[in-house]
Amino acid sequence: MDTTLYNSLWELLAPVGEFVYRDRACRRLWDTFSPAKRQEIFDRIRTKKQRGEAVNPNPYFAIVNNIDEQAPTAQPPTNYYGRVLPSGNTYYRADYLGVRGLYTEQDVLLHHMSKPELFIRL
Repeated sequence: MDTTLYNSLWELLAPVGEFVYRDRACRRLWDTFSPAKRQEIFDRIRTKKQRGEAVNPNPYFAIVNNIDEQAPTAQPPTNYYGRVLPSGNTYYRADYLGVRGLYTEQDVLLHHMSKPELFIRL
């Protein structure tokens, strides 16, 4: 992987607080894009920053929100461990940003979670 553009992106986003620890998840996401798509995402974020437009402070979602020109704002998934499970969903145990949780099938797919294991269908 060419890390130069990624390092420039990380510096541009300048994460603070808990978001400093999102580097691994961001690198994994970044590696899924072609070099052209990476450049496009970087340029889009840089332009927004230069214009003073809002960019998600979580670097992972800053990337996700800028994959496409009109990308909707991505929300973190709901971890259903210890919660009432709404019916009509399939639930998986999966890792999200390094934390094991219980998530809907839709969230597992949307957020490209690792190590999914079927839990229950309601």
